[in-house]
Amino acid sequence: MPSDGTPILDPLPPVLSHSTLNLLAGASGVGKTALIAWMAKHFLEGLPIFGYQPSAVPAVGYIGADRPWTGDSQRWFAKVGHDDLPHYSLVEDGDFRTKRFYLARPGTHADIFAEHVDKLSLPPGSLLFVDPIALYIGGDMNNYVRSAMGCLDLQRVIRARELCVIGVDHSSKQKGDAGDRYTRLQERISGSMAKLGYTSTQMYLAGPTEVENSNGCHTFLWNPHHAPQQTFTLRQNPLTGLFESESDVQHQEVRPQADSPLTPAQQALLVLIPQFPRTISTA
Repeated sequence: MPSDGTPILDPLPPVLSHSTLNLLAGASGVGKTALIAWMAKHFLEGLPIFGYQPSAVPAVGYIGADRPWTGDSQRWFAKVGHDDLPHYSLVEDGDFRTKRFYLARPGTHADIFAEHVDKLSLPPGSLLFVDPIALYIGGDMNNYVRSAMGCLDLQRVIRARELCVIGVDHSSKQKGDAGDRYTRLQERISGSMAKLGYTSTQMYLAGPTEVENSNGCHTFLWNPHHAPQQTFTLRQNPLTGLFESESDVQHQEVRPQADSPLTPAQQALLVLIPQFPRTISTA
Protein backbone atom coordinates (compact mmCIF):
# COMPACT_ATOMS: atom_id res chain seq x y z
CA MET A 1 0.00 0.00 0.00
CA PRO A 2 1.34 3.49 -0.81
CA SER A 3 2.76 5.49 2.11
CA ASP A 4 -0.28 7.79 2.16
CA GLY A 5 -2.57 4.82 2.83
CA THR A 6 -4.34 4.98 -0.52
CA PRO A 7 -5.56 1.50 -1.48
CA ILE A 8 -4.06 0.01 -4.63
CA LEU A 9 -6.56 -0.60 -7.40
CA ASP A 10 -6.55 -3.51 -9.80
CA PRO A 11 -5.35 -2.12 -13.17
CA LEU A 12 -8.13 -3.79 -15.17
CA PRO A 13 -10.86 -5.42 -13.08
CA PRO A 14 -11.64 -8.30 -13.24
CA VAL A 15 -8.90 -9.28 -15.70
CA LEU A 16 -5.65 -7.88 -14.29
CA SER A 17 -5.06 -7.56 -10.54
CA HIS A 18 -2.30 -5.74 -8.71
CA SER A 19 0.61 -7.76 -7.30
CA THR A 20 0.30 -10.45 -9.97
CA LEU A 21 2.35 -12.07 -12.72
CA ASN A 22 0.54 -12.43 -16.04
CA LEU A 23 1.55 -13.74 -19.47
CA LEU A 24 1.11 -12.32 -22.97
CA ALA A 25 2.24 -14.74 -25.67
CA GLY A 26 2.24 -15.01 -29.43
CA ALA A 27 4.36 -16.07 -32.37
CA SER A 28 7.47 -14.12 -33.29
CA GLY A 29 6.58 -11.13 -35.45
CA VAL A 30 2.84 -11.30 -34.76
CA GLY A 31 2.84 -7.81 -33.22
CA LYS A 32 3.28 -8.28 -29.46
CA THR A 33 5.32 -5.09 -29.01
CA ALA A 34 2.76 -3.11 -31.00
CA LEU A 35 0.05 -4.56 -28.76
CA ILE A 36 1.99 -3.63 -25.63
CA ALA A 37 2.24 -0.05 -26.86
CA TRP A 38 -1.51 -0.04 -27.54
CA MET A 39 -2.20 -1.33 -24.03
CA ALA A 40 0.17 1.19 -22.44
CA LYS A 41 -1.60 4.05 -24.21
CA HIS A 42 -4.98 2.86 -22.99
CA PHE A 43 -3.83 2.48 -19.39
CA LEU A 44 -2.07 5.85 -19.32
CA GLU A 45 -4.95 7.72 -20.97
CA GLY A 46 -7.79 5.86 -19.26
CA LEU A 47 -9.20 4.48 -22.52
CA PRO A 48 -11.36 1.34 -22.50
CA ILE A 49 -9.62 -1.96 -23.24
CA PHE A 50 -12.01 -4.22 -25.12
CA GLY A 51 -14.88 -2.40 -23.45
CA TYR A 52 -13.45 -2.66 -19.92
CA GLN A 53 -12.51 0.53 -18.10
CA PRO A 54 -8.98 0.44 -16.65
CA SER A 55 -8.19 1.96 -13.27
CA ALA A 56 -5.82 4.90 -13.05
CA VAL A 57 -2.30 3.51 -12.63
CA PRO A 58 0.48 5.72 -11.21
CA ALA A 59 2.95 4.60 -13.89
CA VAL A 60 3.58 2.16 -16.72
CA GLY A 61 7.09 0.74 -17.16
CA TYR A 62 8.87 -1.44 -19.68
CA ILE A 63 11.80 -3.86 -19.40
CA GLY A 64 13.27 -5.15 -22.64
CA ALA A 65 15.70 -8.04 -22.36
CA ASP A 66 16.12 -9.02 -26.00
CA ARG A 67 16.27 -5.79 -28.00
CA PRO A 68 17.56 -2.24 -27.53
CA TRP A 69 15.13 0.45 -26.50
CA THR A 70 16.64 3.18 -28.66
CA GLY A 71 15.52 2.88 -32.25
CA ASP A 72 13.65 -0.36 -31.64
CA SER A 73 11.05 -0.82 -28.88
CA GLN A 74 10.95 2.93 -28.40
CA ARG A 75 9.52 3.37 -31.91
CA TRP A 76 6.28 1.63 -30.98
CA PHE A 77 5.75 3.68 -27.83
CA ALA A 78 6.59 6.87 -29.74
CA LYS A 79 3.83 6.06 -32.22
CA VAL A 80 1.28 6.13 -29.39
CA GLY A 81 2.85 9.20 -27.78
CA HIS A 82 4.36 7.53 -24.70
CA ASP A 83 8.05 6.83 -25.34
CA ASP A 84 8.88 8.79 -22.17
CA LEU A 85 7.74 6.02 -19.83
CA PRO A 86 10.26 4.45 -17.40
CA HIS A 87 12.22 1.76 -19.22
CA TYR A 88 15.25 -0.48 -18.99
CA SER A 89 17.07 -2.32 -21.75
CA LEU A 90 19.34 -5.23 -20.88
CA VAL A 91 20.95 -4.96 -24.33
CA GLU A 92 21.95 -1.35 -23.69
CA ASP A 93 23.18 -1.93 -20.14
CA GLY A 94 26.92 -2.29 -20.73
CA ASP A 95 27.57 -2.70 -17.02
CA PHE A 96 25.51 -5.87 -16.68
CA ARG A 97 27.57 -9.06 -16.80
CA THR A 98 25.56 -11.49 -18.92
CA LYS A 99 27.39 -14.48 -17.46
CA ARG A 100 25.30 -13.95 -14.33
CA PHE A 101 22.51 -15.67 -16.24
CA TYR A 102 24.80 -18.48 -17.37
CA LEU A 103 25.97 -19.09 -13.80
CA ALA A 104 22.67 -18.43 -12.05
CA ARG A 105 21.49 -21.14 -9.68
CA PRO A 106 17.76 -21.94 -9.43
CA GLY A 107 16.04 -19.03 -7.74
CA THR A 108 18.69 -16.41 -8.48
CA HIS A 109 17.14 -15.32 -11.77
CA ALA A 110 14.50 -13.59 -9.67
CA ASP A 111 17.24 -11.63 -7.87
CA ILE A 112 18.38 -10.25 -11.24
CA PHE A 113 14.76 -9.48 -12.08
CA ALA A 114 14.41 -7.52 -8.83
CA GLU A 115 17.52 -5.48 -9.67
CA HIS A 116 16.18 -4.55 -13.09
CA VAL A 117 12.72 -3.71 -11.76
CA ASP A 118 14.17 -1.45 -9.08
CA LYS A 119 16.03 0.56 -11.73
CA LEU A 120 12.64 1.96 -12.81
CA SER A 121 11.58 3.17 -9.33
CA LEU A 122 7.94 2.39 -10.06
CA PRO A 123 5.45 3.32 -7.31
CA PRO A 124 3.13 0.64 -5.90
CA GLY A 125 0.17 -0.06 -8.14
CA SER A 126 2.13 0.45 -11.37
CA LEU A 127 1.90 -1.72 -14.46
CA LEU A 128 5.11 -3.26 -15.85
CA PHE A 129 5.70 -5.00 -19.18
CA VAL A 130 8.66 -7.42 -19.29
CA ASP A 131 9.78 -8.66 -22.70
CA PRO A 132 10.60 -11.54 -22.60
CA ILE A 133 9.81 -12.97 -19.18
CA ALA A 134 11.40 -16.41 -19.77
CA LEU A 135 14.90 -15.08 -19.11
CA TYR A 136 13.86 -14.14 -15.58
CA ILE A 137 11.91 -17.34 -14.92
CA GLY A 138 15.13 -19.20 -15.64
CA GLY A 139 15.93 -22.84 -16.25
CA ASP A 140 14.39 -25.29 -18.68
CA MET A 141 10.99 -23.94 -19.71
CA ASN A 142 9.80 -27.50 -20.37
CA ASN A 143 10.60 -28.60 -16.81
CA TYR A 144 7.44 -28.29 -14.72
CA VAL A 145 9.13 -27.77 -11.35
CA ARG A 146 11.71 -25.30 -12.67
CA SER A 147 9.03 -23.26 -14.47
CA ALA A 148 6.67 -23.35 -11.51
CA MET A 149 9.28 -22.30 -8.96
CA GLY A 150 10.67 -19.68 -11.33
CA CYS A 151 7.22 -18.11 -11.60
CA LEU A 152 6.75 -18.36 -7.84
CA ASP A 153 10.06 -16.55 -7.23
CA LEU A 154 8.99 -13.75 -9.58
CA GLN A 155 5.61 -13.52 -7.85
CA ARG A 156 7.36 -12.82 -4.54
CA VAL A 157 9.37 -10.00 -6.08
CA ILE A 158 6.23 -8.57 -7.66
CA ARG A 159 4.12 -8.84 -4.51
CA ALA A 160 6.81 -7.12 -2.44
CA ARG A 161 6.66 -4.14 -4.83
CA GLU A 162 2.87 -4.30 -5.37
CA LEU A 163 3.10 -4.21 -9.15
CA CYS A 164 1.09 -5.79 -11.93
CA VAL A 165 3.50 -7.46 -14.35
CA ILE A 166 2.66 -8.60 -17.86
CA GLY A 167 5.43 -10.89 -19.01
CA VAL A 168 5.78 -11.39 -22.76
CA ASP A 169 6.34 -14.98 -23.81
CA HIS A 170 6.69 -17.00 -26.99
CA SER A 171 4.30 -19.46 -28.54
CA SER A 172 5.31 -23.03 -29.27
CA LYS A 173 5.88 -24.02 -32.88
CA GLN A 174 2.57 -24.82 -34.55
CA LYS A 175 2.08 -27.62 -37.05
CA GLY A 176 0.97 -26.79 -40.57
CA ASP A 177 -2.22 -28.81 -40.23
CA ALA A 178 -4.70 -26.76 -38.21
CA GLY A 179 -6.24 -30.00 -36.96
CA ASP A 180 -2.99 -30.89 -35.18
CA ARG A 181 -2.78 -27.63 -33.22
CA TYR A 182 -3.99 -26.91 -29.70
CA THR A 183 -7.55 -25.63 -29.90
CA ARG A 184 -7.24 -23.43 -26.81
CA LEU A 185 -4.93 -20.53 -27.60
CA GLN A 186 -3.50 -20.33 -24.07
CA GLU A 187 -2.17 -23.87 -24.49
CA ARG A 188 0.02 -22.66 -27.37
CA ILE A 189 2.23 -20.75 -24.93
CA SER A 190 5.69 -22.29 -25.10
CA GLY A 191 7.11 -24.47 -22.33
CA SER A 192 5.58 -26.27 -19.39
CA MET A 193 1.90 -26.01 -18.45
CA ALA A 194 3.20 -24.77 -15.09
CA LYS A 195 3.21 -21.30 -16.65
CA LEU A 196 -0.57 -21.47 -16.85
CA GLY A 197 -0.95 -22.65 -13.29
CA TYR A 198 1.51 -20.22 -11.72
CA THR A 199 0.41 -17.02 -13.46
CA SER A 200 -2.81 -15.11 -12.89
CA THR A 201 -4.02 -14.25 -16.39
CA GLN A 202 -2.79 -15.66 -19.68
CA MET A 203 -3.18 -13.66 -22.89
CA TYR A 204 -2.49 -14.72 -26.45
CA LEU A 205 -2.24 -12.77 -29.70
CA ALA A 206 -2.83 -14.78 -32.88
CA GLY A 207 -2.33 -13.50 -36.40
CA PRO A 208 -4.96 -13.94 -39.12
CA THR A 209 -3.31 -17.00 -40.68
CA GLU A 210 -2.80 -18.80 -37.36
CA VAL A 211 -6.52 -18.91 -36.64
CA GLU A 212 -7.58 -18.73 -40.29
CA ASN A 213 -9.37 -15.40 -40.02
CA SER A 214 -10.63 -14.58 -43.50
CA ASN A 215 -11.30 -10.98 -42.44
CA GLY A 216 -7.56 -10.31 -41.98
CA CYS A 217 -7.94 -9.42 -38.29
CA HIS A 218 -5.87 -10.62 -35.34
CA THR A 219 -7.46 -12.58 -32.50
CA PHE A 220 -6.70 -11.72 -28.88
CA LEU A 221 -7.56 -13.94 -25.93
CA TRP A 222 -7.41 -13.40 -22.23
CA ASN A 223 -7.89 -16.17 -19.71
CA PRO A 224 -8.17 -14.81 -16.14
CA HIS A 225 -8.32 -17.20 -13.20
CA HIS A 226 -11.28 -15.38 -11.65
CA ALA A 227 -13.28 -14.21 -14.67
CA PRO A 228 -14.62 -15.77 -17.87
CA GLN A 229 -12.25 -16.39 -20.75
CA GLN A 230 -12.90 -14.07 -23.70
CA THR A 231 -11.64 -13.57 -27.23
CA PHE A 232 -11.61 -10.27 -29.12
CA THR A 233 -10.75 -8.92 -32.53
CA LEU A 234 -7.97 -6.47 -33.34
CA ARG A 235 -7.20 -4.93 -36.69
CA GLN A 236 -3.77 -3.64 -37.67
CA ASN A 237 -3.14 -0.43 -39.58
CA PRO A 238 -0.88 -1.40 -42.53
CA LEU A 239 0.80 2.01 -42.49
CA THR A 240 1.76 2.23 -38.82
CA GLY A 241 1.56 -1.38 -37.63
CA LEU A 242 -0.55 -0.24 -34.67
CA PHE A 243 -3.64 -2.03 -33.49
CA GLU A 244 -7.14 -0.81 -32.83
CA SER A 245 -10.05 -2.65 -31.29
CA GLU A 246 -13.74 -2.39 -31.94
CA SER A 247 -14.15 -0.45 -28.70
CA ASP A 248 -11.59 2.08 -29.98
CA VAL A 249 -13.79 2.72 -32.99
CA GLN A 250 -16.90 2.91 -30.84
CA HIS A 251 -15.21 5.58 -28.70
CA GLN A 252 -14.17 7.43 -31.86
CA GLU A 253 -10.46 7.33 -31.29
CA VAL A 254 -8.45 9.01 -34.00
CA ARG A 255 -6.70 6.47 -36.20
CA PRO A 256 -2.91 6.81 -35.97
CA GLN A 257 -1.53 8.70 -38.94
CA ALA A 258 1.65 8.11 -40.90
CA ASP A 259 4.66 10.24 -40.05
CA SER A 260 4.63 11.96 -43.48
CA PRO A 261 2.09 12.69 -46.25
CA LEU A 262 0.74 9.53 -47.84
CA THR A 263 1.95 8.40 -51.22
CA PRO A 264 -0.56 6.95 -53.69
CA ALA A 265 0.71 3.46 -52.79
CA GLN A 266 0.16 4.15 -49.08
CA GLN A 267 -3.34 5.48 -49.76
CA ALA A 268 -4.08 2.23 -51.54
CA LEU A 269 -2.94 0.32 -48.44
CA LEU A 270 -5.62 2.02 -46.35
CA VAL A 271 -8.21 0.12 -48.34
CA LEU A 272 -6.66 -3.09 -47.00
CA ILE A 273 -7.36 -2.29 -43.34
CA PRO A 274 -9.34 -5.29 -42.06
CA GLN A 275 -12.98 -4.80 -41.17
CA PHE A 276 -14.30 -5.96 -37.82
CA PRO A 277 -16.76 -8.86 -37.75
CA ARG A 278 -20.22 -8.12 -36.44
CA THR A 279 -19.71 -9.83 -33.08
CA ILE A 280 -17.01 -10.47 -30.53
CA SER A 281 -17.02 -14.02 -29.22
CA THR A 282 -17.01 -15.03 -25.58
CA ALA A 283 -15.92 -18.49 -24.46
